[in-house]
Amino acid sequence: MKEYLLSVKVRNNLILNAIKDAGGETGQLWCVENGLSYEAVNKYINIAISPIGLDGNYKKSALALCDVLNKTPYDLWTEKQLSPLANNKKSTEISENEIDAYLSFESSRGISNDIDSFDISRVVNSALDQIPEREKKVLQMVVYGEMTLNDCGSALGISGVRVKQIMEKALRRMRSPSISKELRPYVGYA
Repeated sequence: MKEYLLSVKVRNNLILNAIKDAGGETGQLWCVENGLSYEAVNKYINIAISPIGLDGNYKKSALALCDVLNKTPYDLWTEKQLSPLANNKKSTEISENEIDAYLSFESSRGISNDIDSFDISRVVNSALDQIPEREKKVLQMVVYGEMTLNDCGSALGISGVRVKQIMEKALRRMRSPSISKELRPYVGYA
């Protein structure tokens, strides 16, 4: 029997803190008072949309949020947060032993607390950029998007079995010495 329900929700804390520092509280009333679209601000906070439009420029709603908060886009979004998440929350039931292992994960792996998550994202994205686009897309859909193999296959017009094959090939490429050398310091082996 699992004793805990672990829920994780990823949100853009840079925006949340900027709103708090400006004396505001996220919500529809604050958005209306400041002439902002509540729907857009909420999606930016939940990393459901990118602040960058198809033309490569920041969207008007993103720039309006920056103006209200007196911040630059670089103050409100990290490079990783510029790409929307397919899903920003996950829940799972876990046992007491699993929660203890989870909470002590960093110290048990010997991962330094000094490692910047932006640096990790940069290294992972650099590694992903070295594999073919189709393999990269499959990895992103399954790993980041938390899609099942069949759901990913449906989205790409291929079978779940073929998605698994593509994913396995992508992971083999990621383990190649030329790509994995940059990842090794972050995964606990030298």
